[in-house]
Amino acid sequence: MKRLILAAAAVFTTATAASSQTDPMMLSSIPVHDLSLDGGTRDVLAALAEKYHVVIGVYGTSIGAESNAVHLLFKSGTLGEVFEAIVRADPRLEWKQAGNGAFHFVYRGALLPLFGITVHSIDLEQPTKAEASGRLSQIPEVAGWLRDHGCAMDEWIAGRRAAEWGKFIVHSRDSALPALFDEIAAKSGTYFWSAIQYSAAPCAISVRP
Repeated sequence: MKRLILAAAAVFTTATAASSQTDPMMLSSIPVHDLSLDGGTRDVLAALAEKYHVVIGVYGTSIGAESNAVHLLFKSGTLGEVFEAIVRADPRLEWKQAGNGAFHFVYRGALLPLFGITVHSIDLEQPTKAEASGRLSQIPEVAGWLRDHGCAMDEWIAGRRAAEWGKFIVHSRDSALPALFDEIAAKSGTYFWSAIQYSAAPCAISVRP
């Protein structure tokens, strides 16, 4: 079965603590000093998101190993240069900055079809991690896509522990699904999310609270 694991963990990048005075589209110029990180690609990206309070999302279809090993050692540079080093270490990925300022790492030539949908409307009023997780697969556009493609979805809200989530509200209208994940990630203070499909059809998407 095709297995799609959603690890949604962050929301909007335009108002992040480390970069509140920075133009969102200039976040890749954030200076980096004495940075040393080792681990799988997604673990390293999650650590960067938390350290610099910028939203990072990873999505696509991955065949093979879940994550490449990444070893980063930067005496001085910029966040954009760190991202370039990451995609050299894991060339399956390319990175881009979304219009809201979030950074997206996407599997080259392996887009995630679910992420082509637009969410007409969703409202979240101070959700817990478990509530936010459960609501994702209930979004009508998401539920319809899953039904039409014979998929079941399992969502895993990653990042901070439930007790550490800040209180926030989401009133989203006509948003692309990645933008919705960006917003939840930024407002919850988790900053990182990923949505990865690991195999071919048929489709199973795993939910883990």
